[in-house]
Amino acid sequence: MKQLFGIFAFVILTSFIVVEPKKLPDGHYKVELDKEYKKRGLNDFDFTLENEKFITQIAHKYETLEIIWVDENSFIVKGLTEPVNPNETEKEILKNTKIYFRITKQDKNIYYFTLGEEFDEHPLYAGKFVKTE
Repeated sequence: MKQLFGIFAFVILTSFIVVEPKKLPDGHYKVELDKEYKKRGLNDFDFTLENEKFITQIAHKYETLEIIWVDENSFIVKGLTEPVNPNETEKEILKNTKIYFRITKQDKNIYYFTLGEEFDEHPLYAGKFVKTE
């Protein structure tokens, strides 16, 4: 009886465990911003993740940018979230402030995210990465 109770308790307790999101796998993604950010004039965009590179179209030109993973759920995109070659003033700012994408939840091929500083209650924007390929 104790074994049966132990198994039942284990099943109940493990059903409440939330699986943490992991690094985005290589592929093509559609970025769908939350409505409040679209109302501010921000637009959805696409990118491809390939071998730690972030490939996207900026000003009608495709750019291949470097990704730096902060942890399993957060990453910086050099050239998008911070300058590729920062000047002295930017270097000082970057010592205290890091803007990065943080994956907050995963649901199959949809990764919900925020863009901002760590523990920022008011991100620059938020939405979801939808893996299409």
